[in-house]
Amino acid sequence: MQRKERAEGASRRTSPSDSSEPPSETLGSRIQDVLRHLFVGRDRDLATFLSAYQQESTGVVLVSGELGIGKSALLERFSELARRVGAYCARVDWRTSNPRVALAKAVAKLRAHARDAQRPVLVIDHFHRLARDKAWFFETCLPSLPKRALAVIASRRELTKLRMGALGLVAPFCKRIELGELDDEAVSDYLRRREVPEASHAGIVSFSRGIPMLLALAAEVTLESRMPWSERHERMVLGKVAHPFMDVADSDERRTALTTLCVARSVVFESLAATLPRGANVSAMYKWLAARPFVQPTASGLKPHALTRAACLALLRHDHPSSYQSVVTQLREFYDAQLRNPSLAHSRWVADRIHLERHRLSFRHPIYEDESEHEIEPARPEDHEAIVALTATHEGASTARWVKRWLDASVGTCDVLRAPTGRINGYALTLEANGGWPSAVSGDPALATITSFLKSRKDANPEGGAYMLRSSIAVHADKGVRYVSTLLSEHLYARVRQLPMPRFHFGVTSAPEIWFDAGVTLGFEPAIAGRYVDDSVEHVVFAFEALDAHREEPPNGGAAEPSAPALESVPAPSDGSVPPKEAPPPAEGASPNLAPELGELLRARFAKLAADAGLTDREKQVLDLVVLGRNSVEIGKVLGIAARTAKFHQARLLSKLGADSRVDILRLLL
Repeated sequence: MQRKERAEGASRRTSPSDSSEPPSETLGSRIQDVLRHLFVGRDRDLATFLSAYQQESTGVVLVSGELGIGKSALLERFSELARRVGAYCARVDWRTSNPRVALAKAVAKLRAHARDAQRPVLVIDHFHRLARDKAWFFETCLPSLPKRALAVIASRRELTKLRMGALGLVAPFCKRIELGELDDEAVSDYLRRREVPEASHAGIVSFSRGIPMLLALAAEVTLESRMPWSERHERMVLGKVAHPFMDVADSDERRTALTTLCVARSVVFESLAATLPRGANVSAMYKWLAARPFVQPTASGLKPHALTRAACLALLRHDHPSSYQSVVTQLREFYDAQLRNPSLAHSRWVADRIHLERHRLSFRHPIYEDESEHEIEPARPEDHEAIVALTATHEGASTARWVKRWLDASVGTCDVLRAPTGRINGYALTLEANGGWPSAVSGDPALATITSFLKSRKDANPEGGAYMLRSSIAVHADKGVRYVSTLLSEHLYARVRQLPMPRFHFGVTSAPEIWFDAGVTLGFEPAIAGRYVDDSVEHVVFAFEALDAHREEPPNGGAAEPSAPALESVPAPSDGSVPPKEAPPPAEGASPNLAPELGELLRARFAKLAADAGLTDREKQVLDLVVLGRNSVEIGKVLGIAARTAKFHQARLLSKLGADSRVDILRLLL
């Protein structure tokens, strides 16, 4: 009898939901404890999980979302639902000291329950901690699970569509859940369950913006103080979030480094050197930042978690205003210097400059950014249908018809804002008119408004050249707006600062405030040229008058930039430009020469990989050299560009391919 009780006690201590001990208690774990017992909302996500569980053809559910968005609470809910139907559920938290051992034990348990009536479930939290071990997990560990098992994986980072395809994570085998903020109804439901006074609900809803971690902290602070919600409560919540990180900034150099990290879009070695005092050890400070637990090293530089960024900045502005303003000024001067350098790739610095100007340090503005950055790239012919559909949704059917005419007539150039999943979340379409507008788009009310404005100006020629840029953006609750200024500014920069242009540049949009920010940041004087209503949607036409500083001749007196030297000693399989050498006839009895066939196969693989990822010609050249094992210095010498520029292209290449290293690229090819 005693032996049986001891066995039951042991089984309770090793219950399925506790296959790994959680780490030492942190702020996040305390908040998740609250959320775990007061779970609200997420009905659609719960339905996705139940659908995946009932369909045995689905083996993986990927849950992605930012810090504090409620991934751990959702996994707990999934585990609870699985246990309710009698399924075995093993949970692994990758924050533990030895998660691989915990995972091996969980897999062994799953195999033991493989023949149960219900499907066994493996839940993995904080999967982003695997870093470069993702390929090991998907290629080695995941196939070793029982065939009927369902793996639910939560991570802050979202795998790109290309990477998922290479790993075999495609429908119906894999389902995806991308977490956003809770809606106002779910937030109010949460506050009622916590018995927060009704008078504080409106303030907490506005402050938390549906972010579960902020919501739980705000409710906790309000209940402790027993006072209605106020600005004092906001500062208390900010202090709770930022306190562990502000404590490490115990010197002027560290405080400056932390401020730079939070102010900038992302921190690279050069931008940190621009803000630190002369004589400071920049390398040591950069390593110190990279080692912080709330900092994410990415292809574009160091980035803090968005929630931490906003909280730390709010406190830095309040407690150290002079230091904060000094960092902003130095970063602005640094970015301007980079933009004036004709030998650098400017798109990255334009994005950083915009982020610096439009940053608003309040939780009432969007603070979340995808860690997998959206790509701004030329539209492909197959994108036209998605662009027209996006316009119809946000601008109306009539405007969508005019955009379709523009695209069909090929009278303009179009860039798109492409999400890591391949979805188009925005576009900017530019129409250049010299000597009058093209007949294919005559009658467009936007063009009529522009012509009327030009006629009203005595110093402007209505029939002369002008640029018109039309844009649309998919504005979601948790993404969208933060990328628009970057999209528009890259267009304005390319059209106005790099190319000779007429005096006026026009923009047509239903979101004028974003256009205004973009124009002011790049040094233009935006003015409203007119308004018109189409399909009950008001459109504003902006006239950006180019200042003398922006009407300077481009490098080489307006001539095209010289192309990179040919890769004489390096084969370029992505375009097959290198002619194959004639092989000598094989000796009698010798093995067949398969080199030509293998070369042709590799060329086809390179071409498909480049097309799927939307690589530019320069990135294709860099891809060839990276595969051959060249470093950034060697790539720069071959292509005739600076090593720093080569490193930038390498980072962009890895980001587009969803790869972490050359080994990952080889996996994609083979």
